[in-house]
Amino acid sequence: MHGEQEQEDKRLNKEKLEYIKVGSLVVIAISLAIIAYVIWQVM
Repeated sequence: MHGEQEQEDKRLNKEKLEYIKVGSLVVIAISLAIIAYVIWQVM
């Protein structure tokens, strides 16, 4: 019983890491887009 719970926790942690990875990529992409837009406006 206890072992199953550990498997579940590991799986959830893996999913959380995936979300964090995707989230940070999205944030970086948006930041780059904003920076590019600002530079383009200034030119």
